Amino acid sequence: MREALKNISESDYWVYGLGGDDYEYTIRLAKEFAEAKTTLFRQESERVRTEQPDEADDILDDVAYYTHTDNEYIWHFCLWRLQAIFEGILVHKLLRDQKAERLLGLKAKLDAIRAAGYPLSDQDYDELISWGKLRNALSHAPQEQYRPGPLRDTDVFEYKDLVKRLTRAWLESCLAAEFSHK
Repeated sequence: MREALKNISESDYWVYGLGGDDYEYTIRLAKEFAEAKTTLFRQESERVRTEQPDEADDILDDVAYYTHTDNEYIWHFCLWRLQAIFEGILVHKLLRDQKAERLLGLKAKLDAIRAAGYPLSDQDYDELISWGKLRNALSHAPQEQYRPGPLRDTDVFEYKDLVKRLTRAWLESCLAAEFSHK
């Protein structure tokens, strides 16, 4: 490993720290990658249909499948990034005074959020835990090449909406608490 990567921490690369805009940036980036892959497929499809009209359907069936699966993997990566942003906001913004870096796993962080007085309904808690389990399954037993799981872009949008709603409310209450003490 390069020396520059050893013992790296957020202070080495953060200017403003994580925030709600990081969710939207991640979604936009994933959309752009998926759309670019689809655009490339369409361009290739036109070329193949022109150059090899008799074989085009057979050739493009495979290429369409690979394009689709590649796009599914983009959304897997997006979920990982969104959850990393969520946990980063919990640890470094909301629980920063509570040695939250030592909290291992999403459940421990969510329990600490509740203990710190941030509102978190049982339904949202359970939903976050379910998303965490999915992310762990994708991380610790990843799908094989060309056989991604059933995760879709709309699933990731749903997750983004959940974590963005919660972090927005928590960050607003944190900010309000800071100003009420002044």
